[in-house]
Amino acid sequence: MPNENVWAWNYFGHILCIDQPLGVGFSFNNNTQKINNTGDAASHLVNFLTNFFANNPKLSLKQNPLYIAG
Repeated sequence: MPNENVWAWNYFGHILCIDQPLGVGFSFNNNTQKINNTGDAASHLVNFLTNFFANNPKLSLKQNPLYIAG
């Protein structure tokens, strides 16, 4: 059995990968509406993050800083 790695990244943070905008990569869009501008894509991302944090209170993520990279 492997030893526990106390220097592993998950001791210091979390990672959430999002395919964005909707309909690219591994994401899917059951709606015929396409996301074709930055404003709509940003709105969808903010909506997702708002709902994610609201629906996962046990993760205690609200108290941690959020860094977005792309």
